[in-house]
Amino acid sequence: MRNDPLVKVGDTVSLNTGDYCYGLGRLVLRVTRVDDGAQHPGIEWVHLVGVEVVGGEDQRFRSIVVRADALRRPGAVTRPARRRP
Repeated sequence: MRNDPLVKVGDTVSLNTGDYCYGLGRLVLRVTRVDDGAQHPGIEWVHLVGVEVVGGEDQRFRSIVVRADALRRPGAVTRPARRRP
């Protein structure tokens, strides 16, 4: 959907080394906090906080700055399935 933010709390992002500041290797992060900047279409970077996921297991909390273009790439952001009431 066009009006959806780039990333929301609960999303999982899969990033390559060049997608985030000081990146060192592939990173999978389950997002727990999104800076308000993610709501603006003209931004270049987004600040995210979340839990690093390695092999399907939660690891440490991370605070990262991500290229907005990386979040627009197909498959970079995975939204959890909506629960039925």
